[in-house]
Amino acid sequence: MRGDQLTSTQGAEAIAKRRAYNARMSLARGVASLAIGVQSPSVTLTSEQQQEMTSEGLTATSTASWLQALMLDTTRRLSSTNYHGQLASMPPASIQREIATELAQTNYLLVQLYKLNLMHATTSAAQLAEAVEHNYQPTFAMPSPNLSN
Repeated sequence: MRGDQLTSTQGAEAIAKRRAYNARMSLARGVASLAIGVQSPSVTLTSEQQQEMTSEGLTATSTASWLQALMLDTTRRLSSTNYHGQLASMPPASIQREIATELAQTNYLLVQLYKLNLMHATTSAAQLAEAVEHNYQPTFAMPSPNLSN
């Protein structure tokens, strides 16, 4: 659109619709990029994490996604008899470090969950807006007022 088309009522409406479309596409790309990024193997695993993979019947790899690495640590802390045996023989300072690490991981996961919920709410709002816009049919076309007189 150019010139008078841009300044007309129909042009302004078309520009608003295009911007709304661009915003929805940007949101969709952002959500898809996050989903891909969360699953990409970008974290080097420790020997304990690799051992936990083997214990779970998975093929041990040297890298995994950050989510898988945190899940391996969590599973190891909750169900590994080796870890619980080591924890029982640790000095108090080491136990406090383990507790601090566990709390830090919990906080990190809660922040990630919060961000995911924000993205979910934003996506739901965009879908709702699109559905309302699609389903809204005016009963009749209203003429634009002519203010040139």
